[in-house]
Amino acid sequence: MKIKIIKSKDLFTITDFPRPIERFEPKGQSARDSHIYEKIALSCPNCKQAIEFKESDFQKHLKNNKTNLSDEDAKIMTKVAKSIIKNKLYSLDFYCPKCNAPICIYYNADVAGRGEIFYRLAFVGIGMK
Repeated sequence: MKIKIIKSKDLFTITDFPRPIERFEPKGQSARDSHIYEKIALSCPNCKQAIEFKESDFQKHLKNNKTNLSDEDAKIMTKVAKSIIKNKLYSLDFYCPKCNAPICIYYNADVAGRGEIFYRLAFVGIGMK
């Protein structure tokens, strides 16, 4: 299997979240209102399947070193990622629900004021068949 590395901006609807507008609470409106929050969605480069995420999906993987990939796929993905990663990045990996391609999202997480965590999606590793 060959791993292709793709910039997140080429696959995701947004790559930095939460957005500043999402932190603002208009009077009488929840900051978690679906009209304020944008969807975080990835388009699989193999089959174009749209895969949606929540901020909590990325938060959960900050403390989780477990992989959702098979041992073989995880080993290949890790080897390729280590060759290009310069800084500490977190990862969230899974198989595409449509074409079953292994996908790994690499991202930064920074703590800001009031304990908020801001995420920046860096790149995606995807198994090409």
